[in-house]
Amino acid sequence: MNEKELIHESDRLYRYAYYLTNDETSAKDLMQETMLTALEKRRLFREDTNLSGWLRTLMKNIFINDYHHHAIVRNYMCRIDDMAVEPPCPEVPDIAAMDIESVNIAISRLKGRKKIIFGLYVAQYSYVEIAEKLNIPMGSVKREIHDIRQILRKQLRELGD
Repeated sequence: MNEKELIHESDRLYRYAYYLTNDETSAKDLMQETMLTALEKRRLFREDTNLSGWLRTLMKNIFINDYHHHAIVRNYMCRIDDMAVEPPCPEVPDIAAMDIESVNIAISRLKGRKKIIFGLYVAQYSYVEIAEKLNIPMGSVKREIHDIRQILRKQLRELGD
């Protein structure tokens, strides 16, 4: 792989980055990170390998490891308002006053299917999309998200004490 081949793949790579991030700026950042990583790791590329596929895999891994992790925390903090009940519950902790480490600890305590569902939820997948991806009924997704919210509320209250 050389720089010319990498540049030739840039349009396709950008479209894939935009598909992953759904944001122009984030897509450009992800594309740049992928191209830099590809250049740094070019010795790992085998000439008999599909360059486009190799770059897409590299991009997906970068997205999952970096961007997706940060998006989960950011989106969790944004979507915490969805957890409010009518009338607002005084027991729900003030997320703005909590440090990100506490939020990460609470999320990391989720296990199995709950962790997967919550990750998809905060990554802005709809209930229908989550149900389709996991091949479960949409009602189960809604119930799981409700249960997860209850679990996280409890954990965040405990961590806040």
